Amino acid sequence: MIEFLPPQPQDDAPDADFEALVAAYPRGAVGSVVKARRVWDGIPKAERGAAKSALARVVGAWRAERRGALALATYLENKDWRRFPRPSNAAVSEDTERVMIRAYSRAAWALFARQYRDGKPVANTLSWIRSGAEIQASAAVSESEEAALVAVEVGSPEHIAWREHCKRLGFDLPMPDRTEWIFLPAKHPPSLSMNWKGYALIEPVSVEIRGAAWFWRVYQPNAPIAELLADRGVGTVRLTMGPVPLPREISEMIEIKVEDAEFADWDLWFTRKGIKTLFSLGGPIWAPSKKPPSLHEPIDPVPD
Repeated sequence: MIEFLPPQPQDDAPDADFEALVAAYPRGAVGSVVKARRVWDGIPKAERGAAKSALARVVGAWRAERRGALALATYLENKDWRRFPRPSNAAVSEDTERVMIRAYSRAAWALFARQYRDGKPVANTLSWIRSGAEIQASAAVSESEEAALVAVEVGSPEHIAWREHCKRLGFDLPMPDRTEWIFLPAKHPPSLSMNWKGYALIEPVSVEIRGAAWFWRVYQPNAPIAELLADRGVGTVRLTMGPVPLPREISEMIEIKVEDAEFADWDLWFTRKGIKTLFSLGGPIWAPSKKPPSLHEPIDPVPD
């Protein structure tokens, strides 16, 4: 008689919590990951969270005791986290307690959402999303902040819309390679008016002066065209106000050289915008089309 045994758990089966613990552990002290994983599998799931959350406190205590970090397997076997419980004093906790934020976790996305909603720079939180981070407990997000996020499927129309929305504001939304879902403030991004006035970028962007991206901005509603074309600088300029183009919009711009017949047509078009002459720029321009709109058509779209 052949006896079929139930499948046994594999030591190398993926475990996001264990991987996060390994990533957070002091470099060079991890030791045997296989041995550590076997010890980890023997720890009750209810206690694994404590093993992770207390790591920063334990490492700090080792340093205070002038001890080197133990191998991860030894740390788990000793259950050192029990020696260093979470501080009961809230004031002390805010100053000394640190928590790990796992890459692409709800907590990481919630930190991004907090900065985004307040219109504050998001460069740090974008890095935390991609790589994880150790932050002060006082700066950590609450459960309600995490719960308020909406799951958005990677590659979906909503995800693409969010990526374009963020690009307009000067930064790239991180693209995960290990998960099919990300967590954002809403299913759909808020609409962005292309009206120039009051348009502040969350992250500054550098563009080449009089390059395709720079000229794209010239044609946007209510753009300060005279001010932009009066710039005689060279190299790049750091933008903090006004919309920025998407990559496909830059690729659609057409170079109009001084010797092209259409250059004179565009020169006349810009004259109606209050620009004396394009020839003073000393080089080609970039335009959304080979020929300018009819002079009898409205120059600017109706503002939003």
